[in-house]
Amino acid sequence: TLILINSICTASYINKLTIIGNEHTRYNIIQRELYHPIPGEYDSVLAAQDRDRIYNLGLFSTVEINQIDSSYSVFVVETFRILPLPLIEYEEGKGVSLGAGIALLNFRGLNEQLVLGGIQGKQNTYFFEFKDPWAYGDHGSLSAGISQFNTESAVYNYSYTENDLIIGTGLFKGENHKYKSVIGLQKIS
Repeated sequence: TLILINSICTASYINKLTIIGNEHTRYNIIQRELYHPIPGEYDSVLAAQDRDRIYNLGLFSTVEINQIDSSYSVFVVETFRILPLPLIEYEEGKGVSLGAGIALLNFRGLNEQLVLGGIQGKQNTYFFEFKDPWAYGDHGSLSAGISQFNTESAVYNYSYTENDLIIGTGLFKGENHKYKSVIGLQKIS
């Protein structure tokens, strides 16, 4: 006897995007890292590349991408957004200076970083830094920083003060070329 078995192969087609787990990160920050075509046929190689790009944002401790029914499902677990920075500076002959800072990662849910803090004691330092890796266009970044450093010599009769203001921008040209430009003012006395 001859038995014929008919099998119908259906392509794994996806027609919608679902992102789960992004409590603070905005939807479009994750969506812009996805190159998999939607609608389209599910491709596990493209899904793995999308997963790697989302991991590279540095915002998530877990990223999983699967096809669930007709949905391209992205599951993420966000990392810490606020990091306290205890600061300790020791210089021989002068002693210890103590301070604190705070780093706000994923500031405003846009993968921006805001870092500020200061140290007081034998040395006095204050700093503020802001970074936006995608402020304009395709990966057009902006950064700015203000800092002040002040110390006195333990041996000689002088004090040193440095004030800095730095503004920068950068962009990607293709996948392999990144350009960065920084301009700033520095006053040392």
